[in-house]
This record gives sequence, structure tokens and C-alpha cells, in this order.
Amino acid sequence: MIYKTVYIICPANGMSGGSEALHQLAHILTKKKQSNFLVYVDYKTLEFANAKTPTKFKWYNFKISNFIDDNEGNLVIIPETMTNYIAKIRYAKKAIWWLSVDYGEWNHNFINDSILHFCQSNYALDLILTKGVTTCYMLSDFVITYRLISTFIRKKKNVIVYDPRKVNSKFDEVKKIMELNYTFKAIENLDRIRLSILLAQSNIYFDLGNNPGKDRLPREAILHQTIPLISKLGSAENNFDFPFPKTYKLELDIPSEYKCKQIDLINKQKKNILKEYSKFHTNVCNEKKTFNQEVNVIFGLSGGQFKITFFDQLNLITYDIKEIYNNVWKPVLRSLLKVLK
Repeated sequence: MIYKTVYIICPANGMSGGSEALHQLAHILTKKKQSNFLVYVDYKTLEFANAKTPTKFKWYNFKISNFIDDNEGNLVIIPETMTNYIAKIRYAKKAIWWLSVDYGEWNHNFINDSILHFCQSNYALDLILTKGVTTCYMLSDFVITYRLISTFIRKKKNVIVYDPRKVNSKFDEVKKIMELNYTFKAIENLDRIRLSILLAQSNIYFDLGNNPGKDRLPREAILHQTIPLISKLGSAENNFDFPFPKTYKLELDIPSEYKCKQIDLINKQKKNILKEYSKFHTNVCNEKKTFNQEVNVIFGLSGGQFKITFFDQLNLITYDIKEIYNNVWKPVLRSLLKVLK
């Protein structure tokens, strides 16, 4: 082991893919017996926050601390959206984890022997290296989805799913043309189980927004044989983060009619087109193995592949069912009780 203790700064109440990656790192370090703590910090004040862990992350195995031992031999990992926290650390080694590089704010002071750089995507790696940093480490993440659901839902529908946070005028143009033949469904406020069901039923994941890192939804989609048709912006421009043909990475400025033709083509020739995504599918399937290797290199750890055990899976299912209860069943029961009263 290189470090006595690793402290992972995480925005309090964060629910994004980046927040999940921070919890995943704490989980694997715990599995590998590396002393570590997740530290919830208020995004605005940068003070320790007495925050609860979001239900969807509770199945991960980690410890929480509201204290950082700022001494040599320890490491403090800071996400790219909270780099102002670096000024609070004087003696411990510091690392910036570039999870969504477009949202981070660069400072020339980051080129410093006391600061390490971890990159979730090759897109981030390329950008950070152009800043003059000589040493960067890949530290990705992995997706969790209920792939088994796809074995029970064999028939796909003419459904196109999308992330409503990434909708723009170009997306609206395509939707207006295609919604007579396709049903568009927003991925919004869905727990892991309901998202898996929706992806298993859908043909295409359509996204014309920016890709600031290796976004989770295209990766989750391909595991359910739902084809990602995404914009070429950001990480999709290279062939490492999203290794599938450029034909399915769209320029925003091309006519909407061409985008619509691509949707129809995918819908008609889906089986053949899925073969063109085989490398991408394989990479996503191997993400836990890749993450394990990256963690071993960075933290000087050994041992074989970490596994999500039966008890991990049991915890995962338990908390995901609890999330469905809180978000779906509980409000319905409350409404029924009001009616009965």
C-alpha cells in the first residue's frame, strides 16, 4: 500500500454518475483492505456535511468520516467540481479526479508535484495532458444494471429513450418529425430496476447533448441491447471511450432528416447494427476488471479481481426495492389513505 489512509471528498446529497463513481472507489478500496473514508462536503461552503447517503448508494461498502487527517502518508481525492477544496489540504497528498472534465475549472497551480490527476475517460486524459501535466492515471468506474431483466423482456418496442437534462433544439426537431412512428420516453426519476425495465423495452437511446466523460446511460443501454445514437460532442469523438462506428455519432449541424434516417436504419437493421457495437459491449462488460486494475496501479495494491458478492447483490436489490417503495408505492398508499379518510 502506498497510502496510510485515503479520504474521498464527495458532494453531500449528490446523485450524479460522478457521485456514484466516488462511492464505487470507496467500495473497492474497502474490499481491498485499504484504509479509506468517504467524506461528505457541502458543495457551496466546502464544509463537512452531516448528510445521509442516498438510498441508491447505500449498498456499497464504505465508511464515512467528518474529519480528514491532513498529514503526510495520506491521500485526499477531490472531484473536479470541488477543486477549491485543495486549498484546505496542507500536508497530505492531493488528487483531482476528473470525472466530467468539462465541468471542472482548470488552474495552472494544478501542475504541481503534490497533486495527482486521475481521469475517468480518455477524453479527460487527453485534455489534462494538453495542460502540461506529465503524469495522469486512468481511473474509470463501472455501471450497475439488472441485465437479467432483458432475458424476460424479449420483445423490443418502438421506443426511443433519452435524458431530458440533455435535450436541446436539435433534439426537439428530430422528436417532432419522428414521434408519429416512435414513442419517446424520458429517463427521469427512475430507480435502477425501473430504468433496467425501460431500457430492456427500448430500441434506441438517443442523445444529442454533450458527453463530458464516459456517460453512464449509453453504457447501461448497450447492456440491454438498446443502441446508443449520440452526438459526437466531447468524449464520443474518440474511439476509446465510445468505441463504435462514427456513423452512430452525430454532428449537431447535419440536417435533422439525416438523423431521422439513422433512427429508422437502426430500427430496421438492429441485429446487424448491434454487431458493430460488440467492442463497446465487451468493454462495458469488463469495466469492473478494468477498474480493479487501475485501482491496483494507483494505490499500490495487489490481489485478484474484486467481485460483487452474493451479499452485495442482496444489499443492492434490497435498497433498490426500498427506493421503489419510497418513490412509487409510498406516495400511492398515502393518496389511497387520504381518499379512504
